[in-house]
Parts: sequence; C-alpha cells; structure tokens
Amino acid sequence: AALTINAVLNVVYPHMSGLGGDLMALIYDHSTEEITEMNGSGQAGENISLETFDGYDEIPERGPKSALTVPGAVGAWWELHQKYGKFAIF
Repeated sequence: AALTINAVLNVVYPHMSGLGGDLMALIYDHSTEEITEMNGSGQAGENISLETFDGYDEIPERGPKSALTVPGAVGAWWELHQKYGKFAIF
C-alpha cells in the first residue's frame, strides 16, 4: 500500500514527489517486530570533480551547478517490494 501511495503522489503531487527523486523509508515488520530503514538516495555522479565547476572554489549546495545524485526512488521501490511486497488479487 505504501508503494502504491508513493507512486500515486508522483501523479497528483508531482512538484513534491517524483520519479526523479530519492526515497527514505522507515519500515516496521509486524511479523518480526523489527524496525529498519532504507536510504533510497542515488549515487553521486562518477565523473564529478571541482574542475567541472568553472569559477567556483567549492561545489555549490544548491542551484543548477550543484552536484546532484542519480534518482533513487524507483530502485528503492523495487528493493522494498522484493523484501516486503506481495501481490494479491481480490
């Protein structure tokens, strides 16, 4: 249900949730009574260095020249579904 809600938010609330973003999840497994987390932020770009940012002394935190990560939401959906998901037909 949580994955479905997250997917629907991409359609109905796209400026706050999107496929091109990250996913952080706190998971409670009722059967084992364990709490775990998932960091679904993507990896940083492999070829990024300070030389990429002409005229800057450091990599900016925000704006078009900031070092962004590869989107991780869809990969996190897949991992969550593989570990906790099930498919039921009613």
